[in-house]
Amino acid sequence: MRMFRFALLLLFVVALLGCGAKKPPRVATGEDIFTIQGATAVRQGPCALLTARLEGAVERLDSVALRVEDMTLSCPTCPFQPRERYVYELDDPRLNLANGRLELSYCGLEGGREYRFQLEGVNELRGVTPGISQVMAPGTADEKTP
Repeated sequence: MRMFRFALLLLFVVALLGCGAKKPPRVATGEDIFTIQGATAVRQGPCALLTARLEGAVERLDSVALRVEDMTLSCPTCPFQPRERYVYELDDPRLNLANGRLELSYCGLEGGREYRFQLEGVNELRGVTPGISQVMAPGTADEKTP
């Protein structure tokens, strides 16, 4: 009986050691990230045309999310608080990506209202931080943009 208890205890210890906490593999993020640079927005009537440069592992781009803030009061220094988020898949006709240059068209703006935007590049590797642009307030098509 004593030998049975010892064997059972030994089996329990081996099972306990073999079932240690395991974590998912870590992604080598240095070579798998991209950034969004130089993002601008131009308002064209009820639409906005957003452009940006993607740098880094552009081939890892899975989709692009557009965050939209409809500003009730004109306050360019207030914190960005988007209330809407739209996801554009790479095959969406409103999105164009060529040679690291991203162009995205968003329609649905109301006249007389001000908006701010932010682009989020979603990485195909889910553990990697997305590329996020600066917050943009659109100029109009006849304004000169830097």
